[in-house]
Amino acid sequence: SNVVHPEGLQIHDLDGDGALSSGEPQLGTTQTFASDDGQATFSELAFALQSGVAVDLLVVSELPTDGKDGDTFRVELSDDQALEATTQVNGEAARIRVFGAPVSGGIRTISSTGTLTLSLGAQTPSAGGVFPNAQDVEVLQLELRASSVEDIRVDSLTLQASGTLNDLSALGTIELFEDSDNDGLLNRVTDVPLASLSGSTGDNAPLVFSGLGRTLAKSSLQRWLLVYQLNGSASDGQTFRADLGSASDVVALGLSSNQAPAVQGTPIQGGATLTVQRAGLNLSVGPFNPARDATPAQSGVGVLQVRVAATGAEPVVVSSLGVRGSGSGNELTDLAGVRIYVDQDGDGEFDAGELLLAGPASYPADNGTLTLGGFSRELQPGAVELWLVTYDLGASASGGDQFTATLAGPSTVAVSGRMSGLVLTPTVPAVAGGLLTVRGSLAL
Repeated sequence: SNVVHPEGLQIHDLDGDGALSSGEPQLGTTQTFASDDGQATFSELAFALQSGVAVDLLVVSELPTDGKDGDTFRVELSDDQALEATTQVNGEAARIRVFGAPVSGGIRTISSTGTLTLSLGAQTPSAGGVFPNAQDVEVLQLELRASSVEDIRVDSLTLQASGTLNDLSALGTIELFEDSDNDGLLNRVTDVPLASLSGSTGDNAPLVFSGLGRTLAKSSLQRWLLVYQLNGSASDGQTFRADLGSASDVVALGLSSNQAPAVQGTPIQGGATLTVQRAGLNLSVGPFNPARDATPAQSGVGVLQVRVAATGAEPVVVSSLGVRGSGSGNELTDLAGVRIYVDQDGDGEFDAGELLLAGPASYPADNGTLTLGGFSRELQPGAVELWLVTYDLGASASGGDQFTATLAGPSTVAVSGRMSGLVLTPTVPAVAGGLLTVRGSLAL
């Protein structure tokens, strides 16, 4: 050390952040180093440490006025004899062994210009999945720490977006907050808004937050939180993240020196990779769709078994299903009703007690399209059900009439994510059930 006679203060670092904070108590009395590279002893601390409990102690130096730019200093706990601790054994004090020494602090450099050190926040979001229309998505937490030399004003911060998500089309508002409670989560009541962008200027474009004017008092730290709003257009599996590239991406000013402070800690490539997870619904023909015969006025005749499969990250809610009629029979005049059931035993036949989802309803025209709605069926991710479309034949149906029911397409299937509320586009192929033929009856 080139510094002569600094004073040392031992402090109980209550919040464990390595910086002196208001309200943290001093232990013992202030000590002075007797010589250059000398020792200072803090005695009569009377600090009680409970079994199994860890605490942080912080040594703070008050620097002398004769320090010069470039002078360096550090303090250390040199060996196991440098710390004296006792416990009670049979009512008497007994010295205990100390492990872990030596413990050295960082080398500090005296400078008339401050230093701004950036690091990844301890509560930066973890990698995970988000819905494509998710709001207030925490992307990155940064820690900013001002050295003890002077207050530092941060005027601009540029972060680099990356990932397969198209930032230009998939992102709404992008915001920067001071994470006041240091939990890595946005709280719009307590966290302080610093800057906002209406969106990205391009895919993987830099995010430039200018005009910040945010001051860090000397020896203080702040934690900042980057937050995205997604607009619902991102595709399943697309990824996004943000990082800090270099010291030049931080524009700051020392308020005493009127000079740009040194910026340390960059690059920070620790931002979490977040992945868009979109729910889905796939419809296909079920395993039991045989050709059938039926007689006039017969009800509950299965004409189309549909396999309904939910995919993705959240439950889905289905509220309508459309079918299209075809064949020589007249759906408008020869059918008395159309229904949808959950085919609980999967046999392609209507059985008493099976759950009715919709109907009875009628086709609006011969060979027309009928959308059956008015129900709400929730399927968990990965769930598969078999649904059965049935016809009730009218008394006017004639022998030889034939009917076929076909899925009418994705526009007739209403489905949304239960948690996100996002309207989904299901996969609905134009698959048909078995041919239904009306057989006449013979009266003797």
